[in-house]
Amino acid sequence: MGLGSVVSNNRWWFLSACVLITSFFVLGISGKFQLIPIVEVYWPEKSTEIGYVPSYEKASGKELVMVFIGSSACAYSNHEALPKLIEDAKLKLQRKSAEQGWAFNVIGVSVDWRTSDGVAHLSRFGHFDEIMTGRKWHGTGADIYSRKFPGINATPQIFVFARDYTQNAEEAIAPAPKEISIYRVVGLLPIENWLKRGCPLPQDAPQVFSGTGTI
Repeated sequence: MGLGSVVSNNRWWFLSACVLITSFFVLGISGKFQLIPIVEVYWPEKSTEIGYVPSYEKASGKELVMVFIGSSACAYSNHEALPKLIEDAKLKLQRKSAEQGWAFNVIGVSVDWRTSDGVAHLSRFGHFDEIMTGRKWHGTGADIYSRKFPGINATPQIFVFARDYTQNAEEAIAPAPKEISIYRVVGLLPIENWLKRGCPLPQDAPQVFSGTGTI
């Protein structure tokens, strides 16, 4: 076999290989042919919920309510230790409520002018049953709760109060729930100290709604 014949055969095999590789590539990117099989692995879904999770149940009977008030512009409200403290307060008060057979509700209020700032700030503190923000201390949430608990307008702070949704035959179909203020704690260090003591509530506050005993 001459040298020319060998060179010709090599060129033929080279061109054939190029055509074959090009064909696989085109088919591969078109999705019609896959040279290497794709293995898909599915992991079982697991709940990532930790800490306080709202019950999403209709309120009835008696309910303990915790209100957290913070602000994106307050250094103490942005302290790295505060999110865990607020989460601990939610869980401790939720347990107190459950021991009495009461429902539990957590409200987040952020004292900010812009609602986007307030929502972003409250998102650092886990789940709430409801949130309110906007218009600084003129906002509905901040105004309502600062009037319920007269005192200095400062953040962070926690309010605790009780609601009674119990109705009788003489009342309207959907009366406003009765509310009784129970406790207020203001400031990062006082909140921390209150938690260390187990979130005690005043012994004379509940008799909350006659005959229910203390919380």
